[in-house]
Amino acid sequence: LRVFIIDVVHPFFDFCANEDFTEMAKKVEAEIEEWMENIDDEYTEAFLEMIEVEGNSVSMTIGEEEHAFSIEFTKDYPNGKLSVTTEDDELFQWQQTLTEYLERAPKVTISKLLSEAAESYLKGSREDGDDMEGIDLRQSHGGFDVVVSGALAKETKKKITKLADVAKQNKRVVAFVEYDESYSIIRSAVSVEHLDEATATAWGVNRNLPIIVEFKFFLEDERKAPHFSMFQTEDPDIGAPKMKNVHSFGLEWQLRARLSDWLNGLKHESKPNWPPKENEDWIGRALDHILERVDTCTKTCIICDGPLPFQMIKPAVCDNMLCVHSHEQYGLGADVASELRDSPDVVDLLISFCYAIAQGDGKRFNPYPVGVEAKLVEDQDGKRVDVTKHFMDVKNEKAKNLSSVKQVLEQLPSVTELAKFKDSKSLQNTLDLVNPLAFPLLRWIITSNRAHLAKLSKDEMIKEAVTEHQYMFLSSPPEKEGKFQELKAKKGSFWAFHGSSFANWHSILRIGLKNYSNTEFMSTGAAYGAGIYLSPQSATSAGYSPGQEGWKQSKFHGNGALVCLSICEVIDDGYVAKPHYVIPNEDHVMTRYFLIYNNQYRCPSLDAKSLHLKGTPISARPAAADQKKSSGGILKKLLQ
Repeated sequence: LRVFIIDVVHPFFDFCANEDFTEMAKKVEAEIEEWMENIDDEYTEAFLEMIEVEGNSVSMTIGEEEHAFSIEFTKDYPNGKLSVTTEDDELFQWQQTLTEYLERAPKVTISKLLSEAAESYLKGSREDGDDMEGIDLRQSHGGFDVVVSGALAKETKKKITKLADVAKQNKRVVAFVEYDESYSIIRSAVSVEHLDEATATAWGVNRNLPIIVEFKFFLEDERKAPHFSMFQTEDPDIGAPKMKNVHSFGLEWQLRARLSDWLNGLKHESKPNWPPKENEDWIGRALDHILERVDTCTKTCIICDGPLPFQMIKPAVCDNMLCVHSHEQYGLGADVASELRDSPDVVDLLISFCYAIAQGDGKRFNPYPVGVEAKLVEDQDGKRVDVTKHFMDVKNEKAKNLSSVKQVLEQLPSVTELAKFKDSKSLQNTLDLVNPLAFPLLRWIITSNRAHLAKLSKDEMIKEAVTEHQYMFLSSPPEKEGKFQELKAKKGSFWAFHGSSFANWHSILRIGLKNYSNTEFMSTGAAYGAGIYLSPQSATSAGYSPGQEGWKQSKFHGNGALVCLSICEVIDDGYVAKPHYVIPNEDHVMTRYFLIYNNQYRCPSLDAKSLHLKGTPISARPAAADQKKSSGGILKKLLQ
């Protein structure tokens, strides 16, 4: 109720009273959209379902299905109409009280009306038998705060403390923080030390730091599920009133969504996991669930949590258009400015590959930015009209508009210039002036990449490759990698080259090396059978990699056509090069390195068997069950 009044209704009415109606409607949408992105997930579905602007009125429905009430007002509010309606008997007291106050004093400030109405509602609920003893309202920030005192607060706090005690008995890292009159906090930690360095980097997680989970328990009602947040930090004092140097991490949004589902019994969870059972290690169960979802983050859609048809090393979304649109529009889990600063060469390549594939016929442009769009207002014939810009054909919504992709990319500044921005918001504001689709497309290019590319240091470089453009190239999820390592231990493995046109790497980085023989996506035939084609000779693979100059603002542009090769590790299952290796089983091929050649660095003639590689750039990770058996080094330090 407090969040509803302060964060939704109050700003909503403020806009209505002070802004032009048309502009107000857009600002309200932006305000609530921002609120939805930042508020805890459980509030989103519980409080806000729909805003409608029709003619001279705005209406908003709060709640879920039959447990909801509607607020409607007209342009000239507060002098005009405002009504509150509900079909829920339990909410009728709220409707009646607010309407009564509006009739008595229509020009009284909304914050005062809502505070008084809420207080009356709470007092009225006591008459219905609810135990509200110990709860008071305190005016604050145009609304009110709930202050809990007396026996109710002590009883609730006692139960929260017990949750922490049970977790400690089970060797969990737990700290109870007595915060203020309204709520208390329990913090705990999950170790991700079991991840190999490459996988952790691909997921945007620091494996040397724990994931801190902070549960906020509200004292006014022990039945109310806690809110929670997650972060990583170098601060070892998880019992401090406020931890220092906290920062977000790549899997944060996805893990928060999955824990919210687990807590409330949503999506694929069979039942809610709140309130806890008597004497159960509820904190421990929550932590185990988080760890499980870390280990399986590439198996299900980031948005809807449904199973993915195939996996790569990075989390992704399914083909459902709602999920695609949500991910492409909001770039969940990715900070564009950070990616530009930390991996400028990789972002440069991703843009170049996208530009190259946009110059083709579109058949192999997969995935394509179907859901990427920008909404704006334009003046047309003296009228302000809502317009949606996108990358689909105007006449045929299912057809790709490749020229629009090329045009936007040609307007982008160089990565060197883009990397100068301190944060994504300032970057977006600047790019919006260039083209409103520029930032959404750039974000999509970065977030849709499902492989992990990382520039090799001089010590890591393959000397025989004779190019400075060498990258670690990993595309398989840990589970698939683990199975590969098990098979490798039995049969052994060997190295081979794979070449493909510069434009094709846009798709390879997002869907992996595929057996496209005898399909519409086949580019060079299948004269030696169906499978992934590789060669022991770099010159042979380079012949299958027609070069392109790519994006003109790229650092790689200007030294002739770019030729790209991948060095792959292959299970030794009796494959013989005649003259190519033809691997029908996609699970037998793992990408390991990525090389770029041009006029400055020409591709040498190499035999894969003679390469001096310092082992594979990734190792098999231990099973999640092994990690759960031990606290790990990080957690042991916190326990101490």
